[in-house]
Amino acid sequence: MLLMLKKIIEYMEEEMSWPFLSEMVTSSCRRQKAFKDIILYNMLCFFTVFLLSFFCSWGWTYYTLKEYLKTHSSQFYLNGVRALNVMRGLGTHPEEFEVCSKSHLQYINKQLYKSSHFLSISYVVDGNIACNNKGRRNYGVPTNPSITMDNGVRIWGYWPSATLYGLNHLVAGRGAYIVEFNPLSILSSLDRDQKLKPLVSIRHGEYYLGFTEPLPYADLALYYEKNIFAGQYLVEMGISHAQFKSAWKRYWIYFLPANLTIILIGFIFIFFRVQSQYSLDNLISRGLQDNEFHVLYQPIVELKTERIIGAEALIRWDFDGQLINTDYFISQAELMGKISDITRFVLTKSAQDMVVLRESFQDFSISINVAPQDLQDDWLLVFLQKLEVQYGLRPAEVKLELTERGITKDKEMLAQLNTLRFAGYRLAIDDFGTGYSSLSYLHALPLDLLKIDRSFVATLCSDASDRSVTPNIIAMAHKLDLTIIAEGIETKEQHKALLELGVQWGQGWLFGKAERINDFVSAYSLRNREK
Repeated sequence: MLLMLKKIIEYMEEEMSWPFLSEMVTSSCRRQKAFKDIILYNMLCFFTVFLLSFFCSWGWTYYTLKEYLKTHSSQFYLNGVRALNVMRGLGTHPEEFEVCSKSHLQYINKQLYKSSHFLSISYVVDGNIACNNKGRRNYGVPTNPSITMDNGVRIWGYWPSATLYGLNHLVAGRGAYIVEFNPLSILSSLDRDQKLKPLVSIRHGEYYLGFTEPLPYADLALYYEKNIFAGQYLVEMGISHAQFKSAWKRYWIYFLPANLTIILIGFIFIFFRVQSQYSLDNLISRGLQDNEFHVLYQPIVELKTERIIGAEALIRWDFDGQLINTDYFISQAELMGKISDITRFVLTKSAQDMVVLRESFQDFSISINVAPQDLQDDWLLVFLQKLEVQYGLRPAEVKLELTERGITKDKEMLAQLNTLRFAGYRLAIDDFGTGYSSLSYLHALPLDLLKIDRSFVATLCSDASDRSVTPNIIAMAHKLDLTIIAEGIETKEQHKALLELGVQWGQGWLFGKAERINDFVSAYSLRNREK
């Protein structure tokens, strides 16, 4: 079973590209956990269905056999009642009958034919059988009946047959008459193929289904001695454990297709449940709760003085000791509607860290990336105002960066941008140049800053054919009176070229790499004071 599940999972890894087995989740630890979860859940499902099926088939077997016994017990009881009613009528013949006369024998035979269960009816005179339905006889009768009932009926249990030599039959009498009958004939309603072994009992009006072999008819007297037989005549039919087990196996086979279907449905349900559990949006949600995400800060400097005036907050995801590609999970989060959760996390962490940064740097601000989905309603402004109250994060300390491709002329988005800018938050367009925006397009947006993409900075000091694009972008920004930030500055030559073109601010490895908050303060606060 486990090997089969493992093969299925390996196939799905190769063919179905599960979200939790995608390129971002290559951690063997998490893959093993996913596999173990599937095995655990399916084993739980299997054993639950097995136990449920066991009890269902057992219960159905019990119910079916009990109803079977109840039906035939009732028939058995009715057969016995009919026989007893015939016996009650014995002894009420007219007194003009001469004992064992022809008319008397005719009367006896007439009573015999009233019940198919009687083998013979005998008439007793002075303790001896004078005659029976076959004619005159002269032999003794049994003494000391096992049971004497209130209605005068006497029962001797099994007694040697008066008509069939070597066989034992049940003998009962009332008045001067003795009736011999085979009790098995009363059981004629039973299906002999079931191999049921019934016994007669009186159990206070209750039916009973047992697992032990029933007592033989010779032990019936013991029931009366123990006063078990009180009240209404009923029938108890015992079924052996082996017979019950055989019936249960048959019903288990009947239930088997349903059991397998339930197991299959359970496996499919658990498969998709685990798939959902390890899907990217759930992993992001759990990662935010479990502090798998953290924020790094890359310094932004004034190019003239190289003084640090701010930092860009960059989110990182440490997934099972492995850093996940930021571009990948950010783009996926945007598709899955989880990007606003990430934005909230970065804003909150930046507000908390700003308390420390404010003490070490003057006129410091944090640049935070926001997605188009963050501008679909006014939650962003409300959240920023909440952070201002909670952590003292002032609007002047926040720059909100939007990608060029993410900004549209949608009226609702423009309204949100205008509201944020009116509240004092500065807005920047990030990675400018990659979206081929026109001058008129930028003019319609409420922007304060423009960030030149690193790909254009890299062409400044090269022989690339598009090296002239960067000066044109910078000139465009000057015409719009936008503060310019250059990304990806790695060499002094790039730094010098940007200064000559009038770029005010910049960031890149030349000035420092992204660090966690404590490392950032330790690495750059002293250097900033020296500037």
